[in-house]
Amino acid sequence: VTSFFNSTLDSPLCETGRRQVADMRLILRSARFWEGLSPKDLILHSSLQRAKDTLYGTLPHPSARHGMVIREMEDLREATPYEHVDSRSLMRRVENFERTLMSKEYDKHHTLVVCGHSQYFKKMLKMKMRMNNVDVWEVAFNFDPSDRQHCVWGEPKLLHRTALAEVHPWDIFMGNA
Repeated sequence: VTSFFNSTLDSPLCETGRRQVADMRLILRSARFWEGLSPKDLILHSSLQRAKDTLYGTLPHPSARHGMVIREMEDLREATPYEHVDSRSLMRRVENFERTLMSKEYDKHHTLVVCGHSQYFKKMLKMKMRMNNVDVWEVAFNFDPSDRQHCVWGEPKLLHRTALAEVHPWDIFMGNA
């Protein structure tokens, strides 16, 4: 039995979400985003259905995914309602994800594309505001290869946002809304 407090809230995309994904697919195609990936790059996604639908809805046709390696990661699930109150288990998942990124298995990958959830990334990247649905952000990360204990995140940079997105709090704050 799943309670509200430990629920994963695995809801499907709503109609607006499906339109946002279709719009982002066109944006990424126009930007030639997926063409910049090589077989040495890796795509990771949350196990929740809406993250999978978002990722696969923006990817090129399967015949054009030459050598793309795509993996589902349970640690990328969105924060549960309980984790918004007590974030220790969310932070353990973030730390597990970071350790995975620092593992020797991932050394061979140049670029990682990660499809997940706003509150998860907000916590991991220590952002003050959440990301919008279907946003595409870029962030560099690094770590000390001798100890592989601490992931260091760069400043997140917004690359692409669908015109169908709701007005973001940052845009209001900056007077761009």
